[in-house]
Amino acid sequence: MVPCSRRQSWTLFLGLAFVLAVAPAFSATPALAAPAGAGDDGMPGASLTPALPDAEGESPAGGKEEKKKKKGEEEKKGEAKDDKEQPKEPPFDKLVKGAKEIKGLFNAFVKDDEGKVYLEILPDQFDQPFLLNPTLVSGIGQGFIYPADMLPEYLVSFHPNGKSVQLVHKHVLFRADASSSLTKPAAMAAPDAIVGQTKIESQPHPDRKSVLVDLGTLFLADLEGLTVALKQILEVPYQVDREGSSIAATRAYPGNFDFDTVLHLKTPVQEFKRPLYYAADPRSLLVRFHYSIARLPDTGFKPRLADDRVGHFPAMMKDYTDDRPEDPTTRFVWRWHLEKQDPNAAVSEPKQPIVFYIENSIPPEYRQAVKDGITGWNPAFEAIGFRNALVAKDQPDDPDWDAADVRYSTIRWIVAPNAGFAQGPSRGNPHTGQIFDADIRFSADMIRNIRR
Repeated sequence: MVPCSRRQSWTLFLGLAFVLAVAPAFSATPALAAPAGAGDDGMPGASLTPALPDAEGESPAGGKEEKKKKKGEEEKKGEAKDDKEQPKEPPFDKLVKGAKEIKGLFNAFVKDDEGKVYLEILPDQFDQPFLLNPTLVSGIGQGFIYPADMLPEYLVSFHPNGKSVQLVHKHVLFRADASSSLTKPAAMAAPDAIVGQTKIESQPHPDRKSVLVDLGTLFLADLEGLTVALKQILEVPYQVDREGSSIAATRAYPGNFDFDTVLHLKTPVQEFKRPLYYAADPRSLLVRFHYSIARLPDTGFKPRLADDRVGHFPAMMKDYTDDRPEDPTTRFVWRWHLEKQDPNAAVSEPKQPIVFYIENSIPPEYRQAVKDGITGWNPAFEAIGFRNALVAKDQPDDPDWDAADVRYSTIRWIVAPNAGFAQGPSRGNPHTGQIFDADIRFSADMIRNIRR
């Protein structure tokens, strides 16, 4: 090695100081020339030569950092893509963990701590017709909005729509037999309606392939148009307060699924043109409904055509199976399904009588008279060949079923201030006219008015 003079060492020192001073400012510029005396002789000057730029104009160290950064961004994009591909809904079992399970036509999972009821829908329950039977359990004391009102039943189906489920109100006016070429055109003649929609809350069950939906999202709404009725009666706009509403008293049976809703209806109006006499506060109304989702009964019932010469409550539809009738309208008699135990007998006990339960709301002193009124119809049924067609039974004091349950026909007592009336609606299959439920209500003030 050739020794350096002091002057050379000083020159190298000054060169080092210069490079250290200006290097940050030139980090992105072409490399500086090596100071005098620096070369391949192993002298310190060789270590002072700045690195050459890479192909993109960055130093090797900066290139590595840039590559790491790009790699990290690519990994994040990959993770984001994986997250999108993963289902956002929780596993079925995780969602219902700790819930009370209710088994029946539809299974339900009740989480009281969250105020939620999850309805399980099986794959073969989608797009199938069910009869939705609403009952107004509570009233407002006026405007003929009284308790125990059997509201019109209608066909519904649960329709899957991507990540959501729709509650569809099906039209039943037009039809044609399955053998007809007009079966599908008849189904398309009038529009169905979406009365509720909710997202699917869970991944499919691993075995049953069913999914869960929030029952409250579907039914804590004004399905029956009560706000419209209130607007007509009171001239005040009401709306449903979703947060103040709830699902209550959920029950499930093999042929029907029953539950109550408590709707909170509110209005910002402070002064009412027409007063709401009996409400605690007319700005806030808690109204209760009972719903029964039922499977259409398949009992071998044979529809009977209505005769225009006789008064009937008819089930009506437009039948396009045959184009020969002048009018396609078909009217089936709304009637009970009675069959003789002995088909050859002139008068026979029915296989299944019409049973009415005396609701425990009826004052005990009137119950026998009500039973006599029910069975008093039996002579009329004997004239058409049925003995003991009607049977009256007492509802237990602590029943495990509600009077609005479609499995039970009842006679009920209600409180309707200053209203003296009795009303006997019924429910049935809109396709055949078969009655399967009737809840007759008497206002308590009717007896009071008679006493007067």
